[in-house]
Amino acid sequence: MKEGWKETNFGNFVDCNPKISIKKGQVVENCEMEDINPDYKFLYPREGKLYNGSNSKFQNGDTVFARITPCLENGKIAQIKDLKTEAAIGSTEFFVFRGKSQVSDNEFIYYLSKSNLVRDTAVNSMTGASGRQRADLKALKKLKIKVPSSVKHQQRIASILYAYDDLIEVNNKRIELLEQSARELYKEWFVRMRFPNYQNTKFNKGIPEGWEEKSPFDISEVLYGYPFNSSLFNENEGIPVVRIRDIIANSKTTFTIENIDNRYLLNDGDILIGMDGDFHIQRWMNGIAYINQRVVRLRAKTDCIYNSCFIENVIREPIFFLNSIIVGTTVAHLSDKDMKKIKLLIPTDDLIIKFKILTDPVTETIITLFKQNQQLTEIRNRLLPRLISGKLEIKE
Repeated sequence: MKEGWKETNFGNFVDCNPKISIKKGQVVENCEMEDINPDYKFLYPREGKLYNGSNSKFQNGDTVFARITPCLENGKIAQIKDLKTEAAIGSTEFFVFRGKSQVSDNEFIYYLSKSNLVRDTAVNSMTGASGRQRADLKALKKLKIKVPSSVKHQQRIASILYAYDDLIEVNNKRIELLEQSARELYKEWFVRMRFPNYQNTKFNKGIPEGWEEKSPFDISEVLYGYPFNSSLFNENEGIPVVRIRDIIANSKTTFTIENIDNRYLLNDGDILIGMDGDFHIQRWMNGIAYINQRVVRLRAKTDCIYNSCFIENVIREPIFFLNSIIVGTTVAHLSDKDMKKIKLLIPTDDLIIKFKILTDPVTETIITLFKQNQQLTEIRNRLLPRLISGKLEIKE
């Protein structure tokens, strides 16, 4: 064995499901499975949630590890960050991993958990009914691993990988700020009605002169997802398929082994709407993928004054979108007929063009940052197994 490394069991090296005290009925921060993007390291808390005694519990720096299919196969593993309280709760389908004092480092444990050795062992240990299989923690604890004996050595390895995740995180924050700036400009001009020269514009019942009601079909190319047969899906190869559950995480986790009409392929910048449940809306930035049924794609038309930034924001604005159809009804989804009923309040062409000139560079920068993140992720993923296994030596 390489000098400075030792063989041990995963359970001896990692504190699995560490004990945390939270009073039942207490409202604490919450982190959910659906918020994990397998390409990103960190998982941030949502609003508070009532602890009912059955949730997983964790602290800042802990690794949450999906134990259920297909989340585990899809790489739903993340490190908890930015909790404002000492502890938080999450999905019952999480294993929680933490470093042991003077034995293991939290950062190293996260990357170890992402390695194929740990993930494959967990997948192979799964038991239970089809579609609801769960990994066996006892089997995972028995896994033989080779790790650096020194915590400092573990930290040096983790720091190399963390450098890539840190850059990804910086880019994500830049993307968030750019998206917020574009959204704020849209609201200032087209919701608060403080667009250029608004002081000299005539209003009729609160609507500026020259503005019109239009359909999503008038301002974009609208396409409904393909009704894939589940037998075509394959978790390991082929072209990714985006389902409703993937929209909120901007992820692509199911694959098809059969080529479908290219009309159903996504472009970066396309707007996606989940037609069930919470009607999630997302601007797609995650590369080649198909859209599944119950997902609608809106795409800016070629040589059209309506860019993806405007389309996304006018669709997001609830006063013009969902409220006009959903409020006061028991509708659980949007159909083709419902989409055609949607009326959007569209400004004059000169305002749209001015908005496009200001926001096109923002969208281009966002796409560039996403592409950088994809490259950083690929490099990190190539380095991770070599560093974690010790095949790639690092000097003091």
